Amino acid sequence: MSKLDNDDDDEITRERKRRGFALQAALIEMRTVVFGGPGDRPNVTNVGVLVSDGHSTVDGYRTLPEAELAKADNITMLAVIVNADHNLHDMTLISSDPRTDLYLLTASSQLDMVIKQALDRLCNVTSTDLN
Repeated sequence: MSKLDNDDDDEITRERKRRGFALQAALIEMRTVVFGGPGDRPNVTNVGVLVSDGHSTVDGYRTLPEAELAKADNITMLAVIVNADHNLHDMTLISSDPRTDLYLLTASSQLDMVIKQALDRLCNVTSTDLN
């Protein structure tokens, strides 16, 4: 598990309060359209990145089963939690490996750093290749 410290950023919390989050819908779309559609390349590792505050407010009971289906389809799942109010239980279960695929952020501005870390680990890309 990676923990990054930065200023509090509650942008995601404000958006969740405004309209709610359907994490299970995002996972279904990822599994069936992004990685199950005609654009999916069979010889390329599929990696899903779920960025959330850790709370699914729409049909939350379906989130973990959908994450399990994604992992059963050989999709490596990264779980990125942005907010001080983390739901570690669900996001730990969503991630493929909580030791390396679970990121706890205190600000959305840290997402760039997480993307670089994930690419370094999964694709053997160095951060200088991204510039």
